[in-house]
Amino acid sequence: MLLEPFDIKIEIYSHFFAVFPKSVSARNAIYNFANRFVETEWKYDQQLRKNVQVVKSVWGGRLEDNTQFRYPISLLGEFKRKLLNFGVPLEKITEKVIPSYTPHPEAFSLDPKYKLRDYQEEGHQFADQRKAEGINSVLLQMPTGSGKTVTLLAYAVKLGLRMGMIVAPAHMESWIGYFQSYFGLPPEKTYVVRGGKAIVKLFALCRSGDYEYPTTLFSLRTLTEFFKAYEADPQACIDMYGGTPFELWSYTKIGFLGGDEVHENLEAVYWLQTFIHGPFHLGLSATMFHKDKFKSEMQNIIYPKAIRFDKIKMKKYIRQVNLGYRFEDIEKDHIRLSFPRRTTYSQNVFEHSILKNRKVKANVFKMLNVVFEEFWLNR
Repeated sequence: MLLEPFDIKIEIYSHFFAVFPKSVSARNAIYNFANRFVETEWKYDQQLRKNVQVVKSVWGGRLEDNTQFRYPISLLGEFKRKLLNFGVPLEKITEKVIPSYTPHPEAFSLDPKYKLRDYQEEGHQFADQRKAEGINSVLLQMPTGSGKTVTLLAYAVKLGLRMGMIVAPAHMESWIGYFQSYFGLPPEKTYVVRGGKAIVKLFALCRSGDYEYPTTLFSLRTLTEFFKAYEADPQACIDMYGGTPFELWSYTKIGFLGGDEVHENLEAVYWLQTFIHGPFHLGLSATMFHKDKFKSEMQNIIYPKAIRFDKIKMKKYIRQVNLGYRFEDIEKDHIRLSFPRRTTYSQNVFEHSILKNRKVKANVFKMLNVVFEEFWLNR
């Protein structure tokens, strides 16, 4: 019996690569690679009466019919090695590099009152070096208060290209204000992509040649809904929105793409990296530390250590005060330390039981007030 061919087609974009398996065997090879990106969690099973491990999500991008899979560009070498280890012959792997487009030039100017500090200039030099090496993403990992926003916007001035900015919905208004404060750009000069109708209008304006916005502000939530529609049915997505997520950048001719607080909404940011093609991307984050080992690994995939500017060390606070407290009768006050039938400590359960007891809650707030006054206000 003849086995199905392993033929696999790979398309290489600026920030991701797409894989098109032509057979079940080829698809199995991709599944073998994708095992690493399956995030699991423990859930209590009512029937079995115990915690069981279940799949929470599979990181990466794919069409629902499994005819297209997408991963961040940093994984391309590992993916090809995995295929070879799985037994896929080199001659069965077809590669195609998808060319980028010419972005629209844009002459931004930074308000003269904002002068970059030495370390911010150093961040620009770091981005320049990575860009010269053909790397299309850089992360500015700078502490709160160190001027991440002005550093990013000053880099937009330096590049002189039409700019896009991707933020969580809660930060949309702030960034309209930043464009006005730093660039002197009135709000009507920023096209805001918030809701599906804004994407439809964007494609229509681009087709008619009337898209003349220096800056475009994208809601991460709106883009996520756009991505879902594409992966469910690409043709239906085009019919609904007027284009695909990949075409956003070429239609608007954006050359520089920023991302704010990229450590938040990490799965959506990771997914975004499988749709960007063309613009140079500069992400901002005060911290990329994550206690979850799986999520920390995913952070390293989209922002490897080699592309992180993290030279600015966070301030160290050397003054330390140790505090202790006790309960008069922890059982009488119904202070719980863990969930029923469990032995592991739970901070949520502990705090919830305190809030349910009026007397204990009042004492806790009294203690916090005393500590705040003594060790902060009075000093």
